[in-house]
Amino acid sequence: MDNLTHSLTGVMATRVFPGVGSTHPGPTAGEKTRPGRTLFWLMLVSVNLPDADIVANLFTDPLTAVHFHRGFTHSFLMAPFVALLPSVVALLINRSARFPWLWIAATTGVLVHIFVDLITPYGTQIFFPVDEARYSLDWMFIIDPWFTGVVALLLVAGRILVKHRRALGFVTLIFTVLYIGAESRLHSRALDIFKRQLEKSGTPALNVAVLPQPFSMTEWMGLASTKQGPVRQYIRLFDEAGVVAPEFFPDPSDPYAAAAFATPYVSRYLAFARFPAVTSGMEKGVHAVEIRDLQFSVAPGIARAFGMEAAERDVPFVLRLEFAGPDSLASVTFNGRPVPPVEGLAGKPYVTASPR
Repeated sequence: MDNLTHSLTGVMATRVFPGVGSTHPGPTAGEKTRPGRTLFWLMLVSVNLPDADIVANLFTDPLTAVHFHRGFTHSFLMAPFVALLPSVVALLINRSARFPWLWIAATTGVLVHIFVDLITPYGTQIFFPVDEARYSLDWMFIIDPWFTGVVALLLVAGRILVKHRRALGFVTLIFTVLYIGAESRLHSRALDIFKRQLEKSGTPALNVAVLPQPFSMTEWMGLASTKQGPVRQYIRLFDEAGVVAPEFFPDPSDPYAAAAFATPYVSRYLAFARFPAVTSGMEKGVHAVEIRDLQFSVAPGIARAFGMEAAERDVPFVLRLEFAGPDSLASVTFNGRPVPPVEGLAGKPYVTASPR
């Protein structure tokens, strides 16, 4: 989820549970409380702290940086340790606060961030280091202006109507729960439709998912893995007649594609890609193998509505390997940025990875 939404959820927590960062865990009888300054900034920092893993972009190549994103800082198991740093800093700033309550507040902020990311696509390593697999519920798109807008308006109203601030905080919390619950139900309906479509087409799927589309609660994208390659289908809820026919992306079987999948670059790419579509062919005198993750596709109608009529290959997270020959890898780029060579590769398998 985007960091604006993460920040708003942190502010919402301070409205609902004020007093956590003070010298006592909650308000005393008859005391009028409001979120303390320490708690406000502690929650704001903590709820965004897991995304500090993007600093990997400054110290490593783009492919490795993406591999690290939503890793250990996004683990439920690591959350109490990630929360220690902001808790200590908050205590140094406000020495009258009690550290246990600061730590609980910071841990809550980190956990809220992880959960909000979990309900979006991309994949989050929520059980790192015990399990490095990526999980996602696929209920909401990574940017949801309807959800973010309503939450922002409710929090602004609480800022203006000070006497009703906590009540409006609870209203915001209730709206959040209902909205996420509605998205979960819509996800289930889209998944049922997609599975029926696969059965009608006689497509034996190994892995099935439906992902939300931007700016819409009724348009979804179905994706499935098969032995021949991934399948994609755009779905409109409550209008099954408008469902677009399934689109197949067959895996190439030439030696260049095989050589690409024997490299560590593809191995690392597949560590986070869910539905990789592969193309292989000659282009400008070199043989190029490109892999893109179909989970980042956008329905053509939505793309046109927002002036995003980019070619299919221009979706985010594209890995491109160029070969001078089947055993001679010339260059590797990720999102158009060069990836440094791995020593000793020279066309020989370093880490063997299966495309499916």
